[in-house]
Amino acid sequence: MQAHRFTIKYPFKDSPDIDLNAVTNLFHNWIQQDAVDGLLLDVADYKHVPDGPGIMLVGDKVEYNLDFEKGQPGFMYIRKRALDVALEDELSIGLARLNKAAAQLNAIGLIVDESHIELTFRDRLRLPNTTEAFTQIVPIVADAFGAGTQIERVQNDERGPLTIQVIRQV
Repeated sequence: MQAHRFTIKYPFKDSPDIDLNAVTNLFHNWIQQDAVDGLLLDVADYKHVPDGPGIMLVGDKVEYNLDFEKGQPGFMYIRKRALDVALEDELSIGLARLNKAAAQLNAIGLIVDESHIELTFRDRLRLPNTTEAFTQIVPIVADAFGAGTQIERVQNDERGPLTIQVIRQV
């Protein structure tokens, strides 16, 4: 399976008051200090977009994003390019990187809910939003996210990307 463009999103716990300027400053610090993995290039501010991407930490192969899509604020890891490893390994690496970055958000009072994960595969050509594709991807996601995970397909427009809800014991 060659679907290497994906996002992993944690929702925030308890709908926190989010200081977007503090997040912007934190993301700039991450670039300066190489605090998170990946070649990081810039911080983009999309605060003006309702239910949009919020604040993005833009990188070469990955991005980190304070996201407000669907009215659900959360923290997102975005894989833009392949790593030359199996998809299961890419998912595991992405989850580890997201966890490392999310731990640093604690310093500004943003706590993620690691038990609920939204996984979206952005490559609709290689992994369409169909029941067959979902059935194929379930064992790969289960291996990457660990034993005891509950995996459900998010019902959405089939023209959109395949989106999966992963619930796990933390």
